[in-house]
Amino acid sequence: MALPKLPSLFKTPKHKQFELKTRYYNAEKAELDERISKIKKEILSEGAVVDADRQARLKEAFGRKRERMQFGHSGKINYRFILILLSLLALSYYILR
Repeated sequence: MALPKLPSLFKTPKHKQFELKTRYYNAEKAELDERISKIKKEILSEGAVVDADRQARLKEAFGRKRERMQFGHSGKINYRFILILLSLLALSYYILR
């Protein structure tokens, strides 16, 4: 004989659901994927020299831009910090005077 359930303030854990998606093997699709990957590798190996040069130029350009942004940004932060510091000092002087 089972005891009746009492109401609870806490949520009782429930069983986890398991969902299995079936997989099917398609020989034509596997062959097509293999051919596509082989062709992509050939194309990439031919254009690797051009891509390396382009990648180096992009890294250099982005590096210069980042340096300019860092120096310009830190100047604004310093200016804002000094302005806030001076206003707090003036306010504290006015209150304590």
